[in-house]
Amino acid sequence: MFSINNQPIVIDSGTGFTKVGFAGNGAPTAIFPTAIAYPSHKRTTRSFQSLDDLDYFVGEQAFGKTDYIPTYPIQHGIIQDWNSMERIYDYSIYQELRCNPEDHYFLITEPFNNTPENREYTAEVMFETFNVPGMYIATQAVLCLYANELSKKDGGAMNSAVSGVVVDAGEGGTSIIPVAEGYVLGAAVKTLPLGGHDISEFILRRLRERNEPVPSEDILDAVKQVKESLCYCCGNLVKEFSAFDEDRSKFKTVSGINARTQQKWTIDVGYEQFLAPELFFNPEILNPEYTTPLANLVDQTIMRCPVDVRRPLYSNIVVAGGSTKFKGFDKRLSRDLKRIVKARYDANISAVRAKLQGNLEIQGKEMEVVVKPPKKREIASWMGGSYVASQDEFVGACVTKAEYEEKGAKVARKNALVKVDY
Repeated sequence: MFSINNQPIVIDSGTGFTKVGFAGNGAPTAIFPTAIAYPSHKRTTRSFQSLDDLDYFVGEQAFGKTDYIPTYPIQHGIIQDWNSMERIYDYSIYQELRCNPEDHYFLITEPFNNTPENREYTAEVMFETFNVPGMYIATQAVLCLYANELSKKDGGAMNSAVSGVVVDAGEGGTSIIPVAEGYVLGAAVKTLPLGGHDISEFILRRLRERNEPVPSEDILDAVKQVKESLCYCCGNLVKEFSAFDEDRSKFKTVSGINARTQQKWTIDVGYEQFLAPELFFNPEILNPEYTTPLANLVDQTIMRCPVDVRRPLYSNIVVAGGSTKFKGFDKRLSRDLKRIVKARYDANISAVRAKLQGNLEIQGKEMEVVVKPPKKREIASWMGGSYVASQDEFVGACVTKAEYEEKGAKVARKNALVKVDY
């Protein structure tokens, strides 16, 4: 095992937030926005060429700076701006973790659809800029399944060849990713171009349409309060509208104090409490082109997988990402998916009975549908990475600096599975 001085480092970067910390710990050392702000005049002239130019701000410090423009190097889970991402890695290692990267192996997470070229860029940055001794690139969906296994195990062995479906709703979008025995079934993956950012924009638009009296500099704080404190998933949209119309106490308020004027502001919050999360289950509310609800996408994903893995996939549906934290989200997804599966089962049984004209009793076993969140679902990927990187076998599965120097960046295109034991 590793000593306290050379624990592997886990970096999990998404569209919205980056989580960094040491393997084996129960939580990241730091969580901060995956954002970086440059001076407006320098950003437009593209004058940044190296880490030596320190005129930029990372994370929370990237916001609210006069003459600085925040940018987001990750879009829809994929790194688009490698110069900026390199600075975010630099900030993570030296400012948040305060360590020497040459003393630590690294586990870097990636989305299911990461490109081979991005894997090579990751290797180049880690080995050439930070001179790390070794690194491992792990798929976020698989790590979420490990995190879920951890949350339900009290002892004994944990299967490294995990199977399940990860519904990952992040800031930039939602992905439904099937994993069979530790490997992503890429051909069956489904996506919904709707995530936490879209939920926030929906709430923001409704507040502005009503001309709610909130200062422009506080509007995002108001949206955050509504989203995190008041939003929930309802069971029936029509009944929920009626309940609000009959009971005015269901309408809420949120308040704040403007930092510049010290004046208090208060806004009313109504239907958006349940309408915003409803976008996942009725996405056409947001965009007429989004016609497939989340539960149907999950079902379609599993049905595209080989027949022999469908039952374990239906029985291990793990919801992860901050946008799945709405109250009632798990219950609503489970109910809708069970209805879809039950309807297909009943239709199939009826069709077989009709074909046999009732001459044979049909014995069928319904598909069990289990939807569950791991503990701390918003950091599930990091938690799974923390556990994997703490295993004795982790270093042996890593790409080393020597291998990189011998074979080049292409060595990072593939990873071996790490055997994990609980």
